[in-house]
Amino acid sequence: MAWLRVIPLLCCGYCCACISCMFIVVILSGNSGSAMQRFREQRQRQDGFMSRIPIVNNFLTQNSRQYDPEKDASTESCAICLVEFSVDDLRPIAELNCSNKHIFHLECLQGWVKHQDNCPMCRELIVKAE
Repeated sequence: MAWLRVIPLLCCGYCCACISCMFIVVILSGNSGSAMQRFREQRQRQDGFMSRIPIVNNFLTQNSRQYDPEKDASTESCAICLVEFSVDDLRPIAELNCSNKHIFHLECLQGWVKHQDNCPMCRELIVKAE
């Protein structure tokens, strides 16, 4: 019967934040205090991330521009979609404020920030906390 306590923890107790999964973890683990604390911490991280999405999207839109081969010579392609940058490509690019000034297609970054709020290359935050 002890193996029943382990299954929810292995399946999704550490990665899923849905109420039903956390309820199962709390009931079967028998240690409701630590499980509930983990759930609260995970929910706070998720809420913080969700509240930053509009801020990050606003930053990306403000920092978007057309590709400039002279200024952007160090980067040949978008690391998200792997398409090479060119003057003929009319899609705007966005330059991040990370230490290496990474650039990506704006639409690629907007898709990326739905799941992550850091640079796809160096993992620095796109918009640093003030």
